Amino acid sequence: MYLMQFVRNIWAGVAGPGVAEVDTVEAARLIDKQKAVVIDVRSDAEYAARRIPNARHVSLRQLPAQIAGLEKYKDRPIVVNCRTGSRSRSAVAYLAENGFEEVYNLKGGLMAWARARQTIEN
Repeated sequence: MYLMQFVRNIWAGVAGPGVAEVDTVEAARLIDKQKAVVIDVRSDAEYAARRIPNARHVSLRQLPAQIAGLEKYKDRPIVVNCRTGSRSRSAVAYLAENGFEEVYNLKGGLMAWARARQTIEN
C-alpha cells in the first residue's frame, strides 16, 4: 500500500514539508570534505548518459525496493540528485521518513551542477 502511495506522490510532485536542500557549492563541500554519498534517482538512460562522479544509481521508482541496500550509508551525509531537483526532492522525503537523518536534495539537480561547472562523468 505504501509503495502505491509513494509512486502516486512521485508523479504528483509531492515531497512533503521540510525537505533539506543544498546548492552546488554546499553539495561539493559535503562530497569533498564529509565524504557524502551521492544518489542519482534518474532513469537508467539518464544516468548512463552523464552523472556526478561516483554517484550511486537508484532510480526513483526502485527506491522503496532498494532502500535496504542504502542502510550502510545512514551514518554519512547523502546528497540526492535528479535532472532538475523534483524527483530527488521526493526521494529525500522518502529517505527521511525511513530514518535517514542527514539527507539533502541537490537544488536544481544535475542541470544546476553542470551550470556551476562541476565535474560530470559521461
